Amino acid sequence: MPRHYSLKRFLGRKVLIAGDVGSGKTLLTANLLDQAVDMGYRHQLTVIDMAPNTVGFHGMRVGGILAEVTNAVSEVRYLKPKEVKAPRTMAGNAEELMRLADFNRRVIDKTLTEFLLNPTPLLFINDVSIYLQTGEI
Repeated sequence: MPRHYSLKRFLGRKVLIAGDVGSGKTLLTANLLDQAVDMGYRHQLTVIDMAPNTVGFHGMRVGGILAEVTNAVSEVRYLKPKEVKAPRTMAGNAEELMRLADFNRRVIDKTLTEFLLNPTPLLFINDVSIYLQTGEI
């Protein structure tokens, strides 16, 4: 996945970055966030980080919060639940996977509510797939 696009291409649009595990989605998001800060949008921007901390899985780096790859999060409103699980790598069976995914949904719901109570014109979300693993939008 290319890691550099011009943020100007995406302003005013809803964009979903999709790709396989380890394809560079978080790095691309970090690059776009860096551009937003450089362009002076820091006070108009919220980041919601739904990612679990980085874990190793079958020799691959999985997950990863934006704060691990960019300092730009310190210059914007950065919302992150205290803990996010990595269901697909942590679960031993389907029941445990759904329990972990439901845990994530509950803690992320609180973070989304915090944003909705005080929204900003620009919103970046890292790893929205974590939230969607319960099957509900």
